[in-house]
Amino acid sequence: MANQETIINLDYPITDGHDNLIEKLTVRRAKVKDIRQMARKKDEGEQEIFLLHLLTGVLPEDLDKLDLCDYEKLGECIKQMKLGKRAKS
Repeated sequence: MANQETIINLDYPITDGHDNLIEKLTVRRAKVKDIRQMARKKDEGEQEIFLLHLLTGVLPEDLDKLDLCDYEKLGECIKQMKLGKRAKS
């Protein structure tokens, strides 16, 4: 069975609500149930953040702290999943 997770190293680490430093995110592969949950959100931006929350386990308010380049890395990871590929860490 193929690896179901991808590690994304953050160029700009963030701290969560408990002041824990987050230097990397583990992203699991999306399932249909995740897409169904995401679709319940009305706003497209909120959908993306909610999906990232589901796949990483990081709270949306903590994901809001991500630098744009790290957010783009996560977006590329999701894009690769849609293509059936494993994203590069």
